[in-house]
Amino acid sequence: MLGQSILGSAYNIPGKYAVFQVMEIEPYPKEKVSKRYKEILKFRPGVLVAVPYRGILIPNITITGGAVRLLQVEVDGDIFKNPKAICEAIGVTEAMHPYDLKKF
Repeated sequence: MLGQSILGSAYNIPGKYAVFQVMEIEPYPKEKVSKRYKEILKFRPGVLVAVPYRGILIPNITITGGAVRLLQVEVDGDIFKNPKAICEAIGVTEAMHPYDLKKF
């Protein structure tokens, strides 16, 4: 499965407090990324980029060949499943901005 290496991995955004573990993802190979969000493919692999959708930020990690949407993360023992809650928990506030990730 595309992006399998991200599952179970722990990251943080340097300068942000939260370390998060990726619990569930939805892979998007580059050919399945909709025209509206093709811009995400311009970012280098391994960054977190939130795409805007109906006023909500949807967190994704770019990978070689596409992106993976974060569906569930764990932060300090708490599980976050909705995009807004995930973004708030890990400190993502800007759309289409590449956040560097540090892997733990």
